[in-house]
Amino acid sequence: MRLTTALLAASLIALVGCGAKTNQDSTTAGGSTTVTTNQGSVTIGKADASKLGAPVYPGAASDDNGSVSIAGATEHAAMASFKTSDDFDKVYQYYKGQMPSGSEKLKMAAGDTQTAMFVVGDDKNPKAEQTSVQIQGKAGETDIMITHKDAQP
Repeated sequence: MRLTTALLAASLIALVGCGAKTNQDSTTAGGSTTVTTNQGSVTIGKADASKLGAPVYPGAASDDNGSVSIAGATEHAAMASFKTSDDFDKVYQYYKGQMPSGSEKLKMAAGDTQTAMFVVGDDKNPKAEQTSVQIQGKAGETDIMITHKDAQP
């Protein structure tokens, strides 16, 4: 998940920065860094749970270095990662009860690792709102990644 986080963060920063040669600003506050240009902003750090489109698992710790949000003129996207010592099955059952019926897209086990994914929204329409929750667990820890993209006008 860390590689995915790093790649997403790099691509979001590049996207906001492309062609933005003026009005660039960078601020750091409360454990987050925001880069703002005349085309939008990218924030890396503490997640804003209200912008994730899915609930955060109770008691899960935010991985502040694994949280990214981007705000442009026509869209907003956010990704945040969390960690809990609860076992995979407990986290999976929580999201199974929280996410809409039919949103479970994947549940599998490989060796000592289990993975599940829930997706809400039209993944075939790039302008549609979409939320996904990915859960990956192994002995002693479960990682949760929530991504959300607002609908574009």
